Amino acid sequence: MGFDVGKVELHCEKNNTAHKTNDISVNRLIVRRGQSFLVTFDFHGPFRSTTDLLELTVETGPQPSEALGTRSVFGLPEGRWKRSSWKVKVHQGSVQPVGSITLDITSPADAPVGEYSLSVKTSATASVGSSLGKVLLLFNPWCQGKDNSIQNNFIIPHGEFWDN
Repeated sequence: MGFDVGKVELHCEKNNTAHKTNDISVNRLIVRRGQSFLVTFDFHGPFRSTTDLLELTVETGPQPSEALGTRSVFGLPEGRWKRSSWKVKVHQGSVQPVGSITLDITSPADAPVGEYSLSVKTSATASVGSSLGKVLLLFNPWCQGKDNSIQNNFIIPHGEFWDN
């Protein structure tokens, strides 16, 4: 049986508070790399997280590339995308109504900082991805991931120069 994504909730206020970015905005999603954030999907029809395909894509920059870390494809069922740099798992913190699922999405600790486009495909819409919006990914001074050190100067994939 096919299913399609209905409503998507990015939980901007809740996520931004958890990521200490709520002073910047609570109306757009601003998160820190290496720390999970929540996204809730309401489906038109039943969804089985162990068998149904839910493919998420994040991209940043003019020519997104998995090799450069500016593009990642991941999703459910969890075991399907073992080599993806971004990770997702079903959130276990609350009871969800039938046809709804909340996911914990985590970027790598060394993901390029920038504005990402987030899109979704399902088994019902396998050839077409639907845009879910933008995610602004910031440096995370609290993250203990690989190569998360502050450097004096660096260039992000869009060619912008930052000087600390």
